[in-house]
Amino acid sequence: QPKLSLRFGGDGGGTVTSGSGLACSSTCEVSGIEGELVELHSTPDESSLPGQLLGSGCNGPSCTVRVPSVVDVRFDPAAVIRLRVEGMGEIRGDAGSLCNNSCSLKRRPGEMLQLEAIPAQRWVLDSWTERCADAGSLCSLSLEPGTTEIVARFRPLVISVATMTVGAADSGT
Repeated sequence: QPKLSLRFGGDGGGTVTSGSGLACSSTCEVSGIEGELVELHSTPDESSLPGQLLGSGCNGPSCTVRVPSVVDVRFDPAAVIRLRVEGMGEIRGDAGSLCNNSCSLKRRPGEMLQLEAIPAQRWVLDSWTERCADAGSLCSLSLEPGTTEIVARFRPLVISVATMTVGAADSGT
């Protein structure tokens, strides 16, 4: 009987599904009808980059194949950056991403990421955590596989006003 074979590789994880009920997270084979068209979609797990389906006309995260076919599936690990803001402000990433509460980014390990802490009006950046701890408002880091949490802490701007007391001069009487 004709088969659709999915061969998994890479160091990440995920699932390949089809509208006909196929759901594989590791190498699998399913029987099909000769010439049947099957639409495949790859979904990465939380710590992986989008999957790549390769072979039998596939070259991306989704494709349509004809039974019988062999498709290679590859999921690579991601560098996951969890960003969090404490106080009033936002974190802007170099790819235009914006985070004003909490959010996550996935990138390829080894890439450089630049983050900018932008305080709200009447607030200032107090500090960063983790790998940005020694940075000013701009933090550049090389991404590593796995998850890194980075927090930008903002505090209200405090303006001190010095006061001076002016009294009458002593008349000496």
